Amino acid sequence: MTKIVTFLGNATFLKEIIEKNRLTDIYIDKSYIYINLNATNVYIDRLYVQVFIKPTEIELMYKDKVTYHFIDTGIKPNSKQDNLAYPSVEDQYIIEMINRRVRIAKMLRVILDQTDDDIMFIDSDIVIDNIEDVVNKLRKTGKPTTVCIPVVAKPYEVIVDYCYSTNFYLPITWKSKLQSILETYIKDSLYISNPVGVFIHRLMSSEKMQIEGVYHHIGSLNECKYIVT
Repeated sequence: MTKIVTFLGNATFLKEIIEKNRLTDIYIDKSYIYINLNATNVYIDRLYVQVFIKPTEIELMYKDKVTYHFIDTGIKPNSKQDNLAYPSVEDQYIIEMINRRVRIAKMLRVILDQTDDDIMFIDSDIVIDNIEDVVNKLRKTGKPTTVCIPVVAKPYEVIVDYCYSTNFYLPITWKSKLQSILETYIKDSLYISNPVGVFIHRLMSSEKMQIEGVYHHIGSLNECKYIVT
């Protein structure tokens, strides 16, 4: 059996990702606040005003089909954490980037601790067509395998394939390996210079798979960038 799991970062597309990605489990961090654009969309001179909600305000859809897990990473948004290391610069963007990397690593670690099956990780702003067929293809590899997604290559605003994200398949036989990698990533403060996806896929020598029908919601309105490879 393969669990199809997301750790929530953006709550806007929850209904769609449950339906299309056939999610089995959703992990929600009680210390975080979540983007939800369904209430209000404001567009001012190319800058989007984002609407945030508390974890307790998230509508838990399809509870008969999806298991919701509320966990607590202890990482509050937009502020330095006493137990984390940061670069010497006082930059709010850098602070939240570090927080986000460690938050993701901790959530991955909890998911691994609680799951004794193969896992398909899908981000909460990604939709994959024909997910059952995709998972079957990934299962045949027998190896950790990333699904390439369309992203914006800043500052150029062009769409490119990115194959080192946290959208990946993990066979249960690789569970302990990834647990060890994440432990080192957090304990040795390797998050300062390494995005979590790049770090784990480099150390696992993950395979890459380009497939048709991968959607990435990019931007603050309900834009959907579509890629066909």
